[in-house]
Amino acid sequence: TCRANGEFSTPPFNMPAGGLVLNADARWRPGESPGQAYIMAELRDEQDHVIPGYERAHCLFENVDDHALPLRWGEKVGSDLAGRSLRLRFYLRDAKIYGVVARSR
Repeated sequence: TCRANGEFSTPPFNMPAGGLVLNADARWRPGESPGQAYIMAELRDEQDHVIPGYERAHCLFENVDDHALPLRWGEKVGSDLAGRSLRLRFYLRDAKIYGVVARSR
């Protein structure tokens, strides 16, 4: 949970072939300015460098509350990175992240 701007990284994991889904709440709440709540995600390699095509600007969630939000970077879901050791880096504001799991096919 983060009421102001925040960020964190996951421990390393092996990217599943089917991609990932996010359980999160980044809803707009009455009395707040629209666009205040958001979650962005990027994929990073073992050296902690952003993987080209998986930058946070390509994976943005606003005004959502769902237990199975597919993580997408444009048309990419990470299947081309299956089996690689990666980290997710999240950037969020006024949002809650409950978990990330492998996407069921």
